[in-house]
Amino acid sequence: EEVVSNQYPDEKLYGTIQLVDKNYEDENGEKNYHYEVYQFIFSDPKYLKVNETLQGVYENKELEYQKYYEQNGPFAYEEPNLSGYIEYPQRKWYLVNLTYVGEDYVSLLYNDLIDFPNAAHPMTYFSPLTIDVQTGKIVDVEDILGCTWSELSQKLYGELCDSRLNKDEYGFYLDGNEVHFIYRTSRFVDEIVVPREGMD
Repeated sequence: EEVVSNQYPDEKLYGTIQLVDKNYEDENGEKNYHYEVYQFIFSDPKYLKVNETLQGVYENKELEYQKYYEQNGPFAYEEPNLSGYIEYPQRKWYLVNLTYVGEDYVSLLYNDLIDFPNAAHPMTYFSPLTIDVQTGKIVDVEDILGCTWSELSQKLYGELCDSRLNKDEYGFYLDGNEVHFIYRTSRFVDEIVVPREGMD
């Protein structure tokens, strides 16, 4: 599994996590889909715009899950079994780390977990978010480093590898004075770390 820094702010110092979950049932009343969204809410009023942005993110995630159920839920259901595996598909979006809380930005690292019946293991997708405290805007790498994903990739890997680091495969979060780029799926790859002041 990817190594995520454990030197991060304790979320209990900055707010609370509330769980929003829902079960979906088929026409026979059998549960055939379940989702959970773990919503982190900052307690300090200075993060009001951050909370507003996060609430929109949580609502969109819930709508995404509902849409997924409507399209796939009834077809993914399997009869209960005695093997110990889950009996219906489940999705969870939960906070892995609160990696950075500052006057300028906050960074949260979420994991989107999809667990299918009889699957050997769940599928997990990292979802890092970095939000500007003053504007409430979700920022991209250009806002932090002053260069595009392609430009940063060229600095790291050279002209022949300018597509190795891209926003379709990687997300990023802040940790102190560093920017951590993390592969969105749980692959056996290392994080890419660069200083926040950019690279010469």
